[in-house]
Amino acid sequence: MLGNLFTEREKAIKYLKEYIIKNPSIFINTRYFYINVMGKNETDIFAVNIDDPSDGQKNLDKFVKKVFDKYFATFGLDLYFDEIDGWFNNSIDAVKSMQEKITNDQFIIKYKFRDIKGIEW
Repeated sequence: MLGNLFTEREKAIKYLKEYIIKNPSIFINTRYFYINVMGKNETDIFAVNIDDPSDGQKNLDKFVKKVFDKYFATFGLDLYFDEIDGWFNNSIDAVKSMQEKITNDQFIIKYKFRDIKGIEW
């Protein structure tokens, strides 16, 4: 316990080592973040602000944003889905494909129902 007196030097050293291992954020002034993205190592070191309890989360958010912007944000593709089975570079082709697939007889009717009024669906 902090504030205790130890009669032996070895016990004090052992306690201090355990205390440092259990509470590393008290004794370090930097945080080290590491991730491997697509075989590439990405690391960053941030200074620790002990007075701000949310400092670690803020630094982690900065690191995540940096990694996302570097590896994923710039490589996005805008594709349009025709709601059936095709992907297209523009919405006009996707809508045209959807209309063609709906108007062509490409659907297999497995069940037909007739309601009380005789309407089949």
